Amino acid sequence: MFIPVVKQELEFAVLPRLTDEQAYEQCKTFLPTLRLKIQDLRNMGVLAIEKQKDDKQAEKVGVCRKYNHFYHMKLQHIIQNTIKDLKNDTFTAQSNKIFFTNVHQALLDWKKYSKSPCTKPTKN
Repeated sequence: MFIPVVKQELEFAVLPRLTDEQAYEQCKTFLPTLRLKIQDLRNMGVLAIEKQKDDKQAEKVGVCRKYNHFYHMKLQHIIQNTIKDLKNDTFTAQSNKIFFTNVHQALLDWKKYSKSPCTKPTKN
């Protein structure tokens, strides 16, 4: 999965001397790649699900329909909020750290909970 790449970006994002300008450039540069990868992950899950007729058959493929869709939407929401911050010039090094932390955690959760059998995510 894409998690090691995001983890590496997160490690850079939490550097104590990262300036707002560096954070802005890191996020702005990484967003297109992230969006494409998230779309690829969503499409793989959708294709696996579409080959099945119901939830029980989807489980045989190893995909949980509900949480595959949920985590795609969660990541899209994170990205859209970040794009707003980038456009409004309200993006800071702290915003960058939060962005990469949230994306990393959402990808870990997506990997864990989009597998079959469906298990309800625990609250953090």
